[in-house]
Amino acid sequence: MQPFPSNPNREEQSASPGIFVRGAVVVAPVAFALAVVVPGVVWAGAPRRRFRAAMQGARAMLDAILEAWPLLLAAAGVLGAVLLAVAGYRRHRRRQRAERFEVLFEAAPGPLLLLDEDRRVREANASACELMGRPFDRLRGRRLDDFLEADGTGTPQAAFEEVETTLRRGDEGTPARDDAPSAQTDARLGRPDDETARQVRLRLRALTFEGRRHTAATLQDMTAVKKEYAFFEGFHRRTVEDLPIELAVLSPEGTYLYANPQACPDEIAPQWLEEKTDFDLCRRLGLHPEVALRRRSHRRRALQERRRVRFEEVLSRRDAPPRHVERFYTPVFGDDSEIHAVVTYALDRTDQYRREDALEEAERAAEEYEKMKATLLRNLSHEFRTPLTGILSAAEVLADEVQTDQQDFVEIVEDNGRRLLRTLEAMLDLTGAQTGSLDQEPRVVSLAEAVEEVIGELAPEAEEKGLFLRKQALAEEAFVRVDPAGLYRILRTLVGNAVKFTEEGGIVVEIEEDGPSASLRVIDTGVGIDETYLPQLFDSFGQEDGSATRAFEGAGVGLSVAQRLLALMGGEVEVDSEKGEGSVFTVTLPLAFRDAGGERPRVLLVEENEEQERILRHHLDGETRLTVARTLDGALEAAGGERFATVLVSAGLRPEEGTVGAFVERFREAEQRPGGTPLVAIDEDGFPGAPEQFEAGGYDGYVARPIQRDALFDAIGHALAGNPLVGPVRESDRARPVSETHVKEVRKRKAQA
Repeated sequence: MQPFPSNPNREEQSASPGIFVRGAVVVAPVAFALAVVVPGVVWAGAPRRRFRAAMQGARAMLDAILEAWPLLLAAAGVLGAVLLAVAGYRRHRRRQRAERFEVLFEAAPGPLLLLDEDRRVREANASACELMGRPFDRLRGRRLDDFLEADGTGTPQAAFEEVETTLRRGDEGTPARDDAPSAQTDARLGRPDDETARQVRLRLRALTFEGRRHTAATLQDMTAVKKEYAFFEGFHRRTVEDLPIELAVLSPEGTYLYANPQACPDEIAPQWLEEKTDFDLCRRLGLHPEVALRRRSHRRRALQERRRVRFEEVLSRRDAPPRHVERFYTPVFGDDSEIHAVVTYALDRTDQYRREDALEEAERAAEEYEKMKATLLRNLSHEFRTPLTGILSAAEVLADEVQTDQQDFVEIVEDNGRRLLRTLEAMLDLTGAQTGSLDQEPRVVSLAEAVEEVIGELAPEAEEKGLFLRKQALAEEAFVRVDPAGLYRILRTLVGNAVKFTEEGGIVVEIEEDGPSASLRVIDTGVGIDETYLPQLFDSFGQEDGSATRAFEGAGVGLSVAQRLLALMGGEVEVDSEKGEGSVFTVTLPLAFRDAGGERPRVLLVEENEEQERILRHHLDGETRLTVARTLDGALEAAGGERFATVLVSAGLRPEEGTVGAFVERFREAEQRPGGTPLVAIDEDGFPGAPEQFEAGGYDGYVARPIQRDALFDAIGHALAGNPLVGPVRESDRARPVSETHVKEVRKRKAQA
């Protein structure tokens, strides 16, 4: 491809002079000097008498020249050849430079034009012709700014004038490459074959060569970029305008530059607010000037502290209710770390405050309702329980007095009285579970023993119906830390329901350990539960058969109370049942002596008496991993190298200081553990005030000798749960230490002994 094939403006270089012409140019002056000038000079300076001699000399010189003419002609030819070679070399170099320039010009990565001093197009590459939609012959000689229109704040004419002004101020010579005047602007480029104008970025750079000034112009097609900018600008504008908050941009002086519709009341347009201040806004809306003063104060604080500022304000107008607004001022920093604007946004908290006030009012009403309900239940309990107690007591007396044929009537009275009493107790239990007022006294309980107690109570009823009722313990020593009374209610409800709803077969209660939990399953062969009713099984007052003629009695609150009690104990209950096939209720409770991984806790026993050690080891070996230290120093050494869940310390071992708390201080220093390991004191005497004394000394638990397993397990269970033994377990028990009952039992046994 020939460079610039369509450009007739390019002219071939003129041919250089021939060798004879160039030789004549050199030889003619020499010949003239020899033939005319020299004889003239000689003639002018010589006397006439010597003219003849001079002429003879000139003739001799001319003869010599004529004789030397071939040599002179050869010299002139050589000189002409040299001059011709130099001229050809220079022309070849110029052609090479022109070809390289043309190749580079055409290979430019974008549209490129070369303009003369009058901004007329002198050269244009193919990319420029394609972008402008015109061939080169329609561009050559025309001013570039004739094709461009202003797009934005700048204009193409202003960019050209900037370059020319810089040239006039600078040196007349060729500017350095880095110092060449340049300018940039955005413009719209019209195309004859396209009604849609292109958006371009024009960059100008001044050049000087061949003694003339030129301008290199590059065009970058910004149409797609501008469309993307416009899309994102519209997207952000719509997002800001659709935000459910008031948002505005202010100058550092407090003049509004932009405001979304939410920041403008109905009677004010966002355009009106521009170039206004908060004082103008307050006058327009009828707000007190104090609002503008407070806003100005917080805005200035945001500027001074260079951080976001928050404050609340109440906007009161005569024609509208007060509005509670939470407002923020956030400074906007530029690249120079200077604050160029302040963004303010406000959240209308009026509805939130109204809801909070309504919620507080509802809470107060609910509290009053709960008080009224508790009072009513107490009254009902008193009014129902007292007559029922009298009826049941009278029935017991009548059972011994009436004749045999009348015993059935007495049993009817007793059965219905007990039914009413159970219903009343179930109602009270449900109310306590809902309000959280049930008494909870966590103790370490053997799950197998609790099941045996319930089975023993319900065995006569099961035998009367011809059912078997037995316990199957896969883990005889499953200890859980729960409220004993609450656990009894749960087991009584589940096993009692199994007996009530089973007509054939029987009931099996299984107990097993599963990692850190104990599982208890009540399996019956009763009527089962319909699958559609299972989701409502634990609802209060829910019954699968709610008709008045249902076959089974009950208020429908037992399972609801059981589920709530289990939740308070950290357990849960699940049911698996099929209509006509029976049901399986599974209760899961955390084991008292297991960590999250199901491992037994490590317990350090500090005891010097081997007999007492054997007794304690007999109680603890199955539930803990026991480590024994004979002395207090041994205990300190063990605590420094290993981590224990709790430490049992014989009170007979005391440091040299003799105080109860001295060992505690030394132990805390040795273990270096945040929070400290719970310490349980094993007291030899159990004197009055001993629990309080050990508590004041820093111990977390207390148990007295002779040691009973239940008391020991309670002490360790409370310590592992992170609750102090000498002190409260619940808010209602703050006046009574948990282990005070154990101390009283020990004192009673000693007195009897």
